[in-house]
Amino acid sequence: FVNVWTYIMNHGRYQGEGRVVQPDGTVLLAEMFAVANIRPSRHLAVLRDITDQRRAEEALETAHNQLEQKVEERTAELTRAEARLRRSNQILQMFSDCNEAIVRIDDEQELMEEICRVIIEVGCYLLAWVGLAENDEDKSVRPAAYAGFETGYLDKARISWADTKRGRGPTGTAIRTGQVQFGRDYLHDPSLVPWRQDAIKRGFRSSIALPLREGDAVLGALTIYASTEAAFGDPQAKILGELADDLAFGLVAARTRKALRESRDLLRALAGELTLTEQRERQRMAKMLHDHIQQLLAGAKFQIHALGGAGDVEVKKRAKEVEELLGECINASRTLTAELSPPIPQEGGLVGSLEWLGEWMCNRHGLCVELNVQNEDVPVQQDVKLLLFESTRELLFNVAKHARVKSASVGLQCVGGDRLQVVVSDQGIGFDPDRLNAGITLGDGFGLFSIRERMNLMAGQLEIASRPGRGSRFTLTVPLTASLRSWGKA
Repeated sequence: FVNVWTYIMNHGRYQGEGRVVQPDGTVLLAEMFAVANIRPSRHLAVLRDITDQRRAEEALETAHNQLEQKVEERTAELTRAEARLRRSNQILQMFSDCNEAIVRIDDEQELMEEICRVIIEVGCYLLAWVGLAENDEDKSVRPAAYAGFETGYLDKARISWADTKRGRGPTGTAIRTGQVQFGRDYLHDPSLVPWRQDAIKRGFRSSIALPLREGDAVLGALTIYASTEAAFGDPQAKILGELADDLAFGLVAARTRKALRESRDLLRALAGELTLTEQRERQRMAKMLHDHIQQLLAGAKFQIHALGGAGDVEVKKRAKEVEELLGECINASRTLTAELSPPIPQEGGLVGSLEWLGEWMCNRHGLCVELNVQNEDVPVQQDVKLLLFESTRELLFNVAKHARVKSASVGLQCVGGDRLQVVVSDQGIGFDPDRLNAGITLGDGFGLFSIRERMNLMAGQLEIASRPGRGSRFTLTVPLTASLRSWGKA
């Protein structure tokens, strides 16, 4: 307050704060209010100690600043936590979508492409690709699928899984060792020098390579790139490792399903060819019996008959016996010819063939067959007509031999305008369909498995309904446009 009085004399009053040093040297903070000449040559000054007040205000300000700092720190921490939560949700959603794709997609190539797409679009990474290990001289890694910012990177990468310079990166090492590998910093990691320039140019700063394992073998690797250094921590690496294991399982399953489909197609093609070959062989044998053997037997019978007319009594007797035996041979040959290749199915329609079959079953096996036709004879391919005829005949054989009845029913109708249906039913002893297996046969012929497979050849089916003591019902259904020949040539 040194200059206070000068100020008061010039301005008449003063109000302010200052420091007051007491006689003991203690410094106080004081607030002064002073007025000049309140009376002639009289001045008024009031001092108030505000030391504690100012100290309290300073402490309050310090506490306020500290609180604001803590709030800022907590806000930043919360922001980081929210970002981590969003990222975790992204990773979990990516994992879920990938597993849904693995369950849904059968095709290997489509599966790999979909997994890479989900990793990029849902996981928000820069690039994801699947490399399959080739067993060529260079042990190269073939890019099988990718998604993201690739722009020729994989062509230039020329990655190998051999223990060479280009095989010691994350992808090659993951395939060679079967362990997860990290490319933590493409800018500084010396092991990533072969790919540094192209990676940095595309914004790749770190990567993770996940082996695709099948037991002790490694099929390839799933490699993912991120824009930040060391982007793949333990939590992400664990989830991505599980994803890679699931993808490997899906690839193996897709390959197994493909091999199974190919095996089934081959089996059906072979079954189709077998059916056609069997039909041709039956026709050939029937023709040989009819045109050759039966003619020889008839000729022999004629000669024996002529011999019997010119000899003595004993010769005539023996000749008569031989003639009768030859007659039986001719009849047996004719029966065998009809069984091998019935003339009606070769020449007539399906209805006429089934009518002939009903009469033949009655005459041959004592089984009365009732034929119910709901539609006029529908033209079908010759090979399909023969197969339906043979299948129906085998089913009727089964009735005659095992059902313990003397009658059966055969129904023929069109279903839905585009399918032909033959139903063979009886009121016999029946059986439990669950006990049937591929090895069981019906009579001496196709067997259920063979009939079902041959129906499948024509995109048809065999349905079985039976219960012990309640009879049986076999339904053969096939498209009107079906044909075995396209399968037989596969």
